Amino acid sequence: FNYPTSHTVEEVSSSDYSACTVGKAISTDSTGATTINLKTAGTHYFICGVAGHCENGMKLAVKVESSSSSSSTDKPSTTSPSTTTTTKIPDSSSSWSLSPVLAFVTTWVALCVMMVVS
Repeated sequence: FNYPTSHTVEEVSSSDYSACTVGKAISTDSTGATTINLKTAGTHYFICGVAGHCENGMKLAVKVESSSSSSSTDKPSTTSPSTTTTTKIPDSSSSWSLSPVLAFVTTWVALCVMMVVS
């Protein structure tokens, strides 16, 4: 995530994501450049911890599927108003493309820009 330091990146639980609950983050950063390695399958939830930002749509859910999943696509999928990005964890024998990561970062930056413009 690359964002103005007037925001935060907080990884939160599913219920905290749904309710935009701040203060109970799994991890948090406000440096303006946050890297999070998504190594486990499942959905990872991120919000901006600044008051009102999550409620205004500054939140992102990333679904990571294991490479043995029966899903037929490797491309990220998004929905609105919240965004969900789906990626597959590659087998050690397969090559890894950064395009899902770039889509994830681009989405977060777009959300940050939308909040600044609003």
